Amino acid sequence: MTTLTTVQASFAAGEIDPRLIGRTDLKAYAEGASLLSNAWVTVAGGVRRRDGMRHVATVPHSGRLAAVAAEDGTVRLFVLADGVVQVFEDGVLVATTAAPWTGAHLPNLAWSAHRGGLLVCHTQLPPQQVLLDPQGSWRVLGWIFETAAGIDASRPVRLQPYAKYAPPEARLEAVQDADGRWTFRSNQRVFDPGHVGTRLRFRGIEIEVRSVTADRTTIAGDPLAALGDPSPTFEWEEQAFSPVAGYPAACLVFRERLVAGGVPAMANRLWMSKIGRPFDFDTGQGLDDEAISFGLGDDPSHAIRAFSAGRELEVFTTASEWTIDGNPLAPASTVALRQTGIGSFAERHVTPTDVDGASVFLGRGGDSLIEYVFTNIDTAYQAQDLAVRARHVLVSPVDLAFDAKRRLLIVVNGDGTLAMATLDRNAQMVAWSRHETAGRVLAAVSISAQVYLLVDRDGVARLECLDDALLSDAGVVLTSPTPTTDWSGLDHLEGLEVAVVGDGLDLGSALVTGGAITTAEPVSEVRVGLAYSHRVEPLPLVIKGRAAEVYRPLEVAFQLHATMALVADVGEGARAIDLGEALDFSGIKRVRARGWRRGSTAPLWRIESDRPLPFQLLSTTSDVKVTR
Repeated sequence: MTTLTTVQASFAAGEIDPRLIGRTDLKAYAEGASLLSNAWVTVAGGVRRRDGMRHVATVPHSGRLAAVAAEDGTVRLFVLADGVVQVFEDGVLVATTAAPWTGAHLPNLAWSAHRGGLLVCHTQLPPQQVLLDPQGSWRVLGWIFETAAGIDASRPVRLQPYAKYAPPEARLEAVQDADGRWTFRSNQRVFDPGHVGTRLRFRGIEIEVRSVTADRTTIAGDPLAALGDPSPTFEWEEQAFSPVAGYPAACLVFRERLVAGGVPAMANRLWMSKIGRPFDFDTGQGLDDEAISFGLGDDPSHAIRAFSAGRELEVFTTASEWTIDGNPLAPASTVALRQTGIGSFAERHVTPTDVDGASVFLGRGGDSLIEYVFTNIDTAYQAQDLAVRARHVLVSPVDLAFDAKRRLLIVVNGDGTLAMATLDRNAQMVAWSRHETAGRVLAAVSISAQVYLLVDRDGVARLECLDDALLSDAGVVLTSPTPTTDWSGLDHLEGLEVAVVGDGLDLGSALVTGGAITTAEPVSEVRVGLAYSHRVEPLPLVIKGRAAEVYRPLEVAFQLHATMALVADVGEGARAIDLGEALDFSGIKRVRARGWRRGSTAPLWRIESDRPLPFQLLSTTSDVKVTR
């Protein structure tokens, strides 16, 4: 037998997909782990217990989260729920107002920040605004397009988007009867009862539709300006957003233009408003500041799913990724270029998130996270799958956020768990870890260096945020001017067993009764919340380029930093390792190991603890005996 020393200096590859366990040839294998649960990788390559979740508010509705930073720096959170939207400012509920969407609409709601509020889209609903009106009240309203004068002052012309959805060969002619009433006949069956109340344009003149004939070829309508030539023409179109055509799948304000697209009747088409006038889509004479409308090629499979504001306008469709640019971005100079052919997930709207100038989006199959970025070396856009080494951590993703402070890409999974990747493009680091809590995470959003989460705990929706001052969930930090044993203000944890840290020391657990707990000794500060366990396991040991079959560990040395609790299993079951009298131990802790192991069935060591105390592992060194 031979004694060998193995060193794992970093965990920068994160948790590795079990299907890659045999790929000892991969560089990532030397820096990976077989399990990282409730412990994430730092940009330095170490592993630490994840931050806890601080309680912000209990909300009556579960749904989706959006966030906007107001001009005065106020962070506004919007909970988009079944038939309602709630507005929080700096964590305080300031408004609850009715909304036209239902729970069935929520998965495919799309939104964009606009003037301190939101623009909200769904293909089955007229687009909406969530805005603060001049009287200081929050309201949800349909988009109100600018108008121009018509014949009847009570029915002005709407400067809304238009498109011809009918076949190219469909003509329209105007006929006026003896009483001066107009009908408009087509040579095709192009009309639908849903057209009633909408508007058409005939030779540039807006027509308000009053009725549709049973054969679907003729409408009765009121012109909003004097008609010139009534003869048959191909020059006619209908309002782009309607019950017949559908409504935009996504929108974005880009370079002072409101961009919308993905209407089901022509899903590869987009519209841009006039510069500085987001609700004026009049294309006019095609001047530089006027509205723009065009399609992404001739293939209808390029259905628009989302937009992102990068160096150019980025358009994500179900089949590919495009950029829209121009110098200037004007009707005569706008260019649409297809860049990559990955495609976006179609069953649910998951907004792409910006990561240092790259856009990360959910790929077409729903099991890939694609980084879409322009590279100066290739002078082109490139797309790479960030989850290629850890596909198993993605479970039907429903939301994305990027925490620039912690360098974490946060994925909310459909099962209520979280997958997080520590990202550092310069170091080519993509380190995945998995996270769970006592409940189900429903949504996440990152804004102003803070990550907010919507969490369902036993059927109650909670607004929470990641907090490095806590190492428990649904937690709070309470202080007292004088040491005390009686602590109240825990109504949201009523009837639950909680973990308690007092003046930095683990005080064990307590049961919340009447919204309060009693500590075993008087303290000036307590941190109270639901316990969670962090777990770390290494990949199977590699000896001379392949997984060791049989070996006996002698000693494992854990390089720790600012750690208050280490619970490890090196062959005799999990046990707390004495770290001495230091409250935050930094250094090497050597632990004798026992027992023969088989490389693919028993890990060399395991760390697991639910103590709400700091833990950070930098590296490990292991002495093992192997047979030759």
